Amino acid sequence: MKTYSTSIEINTAPDRVWSVLIDDLQRDPGPFGIIRIDGTIALNSRIKLRSEVDPKRDFALTVTAFDAPS
Repeated sequence: MKTYSTSIEINTAPDRVWSVLIDDLQRDPGPFGIIRIDGTIALNSRIKLRSEVDPKRDFALTVTAFDAPS
């Protein structure tokens, strides 16, 4: 199975980043270049993501890590 990962350093509080990535992204994915997300972002869940990169293609993804800030 192919795996992909990415990382970036964001200079703000971890709980704010978490809120944007989990809460805001599910409500309105548009500002992130994402057209649609089907499913719930949670550990071991499967989601389908449609991106502006290829609007006719769904990307099937599995959430393999999910570490909320404490």
